[in-house]
Amino acid sequence: MNKEYRFFLKYNLNILNILNTLKHIYYKIIHFIKKRISRSNYPDKYSSLKKIDFISNRIVNVASLSEIKSNLTKDDRKINLDVILATKTINIRINNDIYEKEIFDDPEDYESLHRFLWIRYYLSKKVIDQKEIEKIESLILYWCKSSFNNDERQSDKLIWEPYTVSERIINIIFFYNKINKDIPLLVSSQLDKMAKYVIKNLEFYNSSYGNHLINNFRGILCYAITFKNIKLINLFSNLINEYLDDFIEDGFTKDFSSHYQLLVYFWIYDLSELAKMNSQQELLIILDRYTKPLCDKAAFFYSQQSKHYSLFGDISPDLPPMYLITLLDREYFFNNLYSAKYLYQDNQYVG
Repeated sequence: MNKEYRFFLKYNLNILNILNTLKHIYYKIIHFIKKRISRSNYPDKYSSLKKIDFISNRIVNVASLSEIKSNLTKDDRKINLDVILATKTINIRINNDIYEKEIFDDPEDYESLHRFLWIRYYLSKKVIDQKEIEKIESLILYWCKSSFNNDERQSDKLIWEPYTVSERIINIIFFYNKINKDIPLLVSSQLDKMAKYVIKNLEFYNSSYGNHLINNFRGILCYAITFKNIKLINLFSNLINEYLDDFIEDGFTKDFSSHYQLLVYFWIYDLSELAKMNSQQELLIILDRYTKPLCDKAAFFYSQQSKHYSLFGDISPDLPPMYLITLLDREYFFNNLYSAKYLYQDNQYVG
């Protein structure tokens, strides 16, 4: 990154380049403001999504929560789990730590924690530690119990950003699939709540849309496939097809970012694996049109020999490039420990 900063400073020594940079920053700020004030500006043909309820209410009463061991959801239940977030790694000592917002200097880290994307690291090891799995499930159950009880700590806007909610749906579902365990009723009920929220808050914007919308669709499809909601599967399969067709050109995403190129490839590959597990052939046909082109163009920025991935454009706070390149290179391990290839049984596009 230091080399990139040096090139950037050198570029801006020219007065015309400085003006271009300031113009770019200006448009980025204006675009950001427009996005914030025009969220949920659904296209007319999809405005019904805000009105129709596609998810039936799941009956969950106190008695049905007996399946959850009470000690797993106590505030002070000892966890002692290192969690890799957007800018740093933190240690979750007890369940309650996930709501200690004041310990986070960067809001991206707090969002990252509540996206549960950090689970992927623990599932990316060659040998999964059962004790770590129990601790992760304890945190999931604690989070869902807090949500079920309308805990005021859950009212934080960062926890309910649509992108964050989409990631939370995806990663909780992935966790239970990976450990081959039925999703507890408590967790299912809160996944219902999250899916309803995302459907009503899809990240359509006034003048454009971005990768967040693609991930919203991915989140709803993960939910719909898992709970066999055929209406949602059909509707959001068409949506993701329509928007991917516009968002990806010749295998490159319109983010104009090598990091997001990798990330979107990961998203589509990840969804493809879930669709394959559940025999969703029509969705697979759609996703297969994009998976290999995205992979091939991501590989354009990677050197197998030097293990270097060239970065340009925006950097995502989610999974770092050096983790994601394990999808391109089966010999490489992030931090000498983690490889995304271990997330999946079928490594068709890995390496």
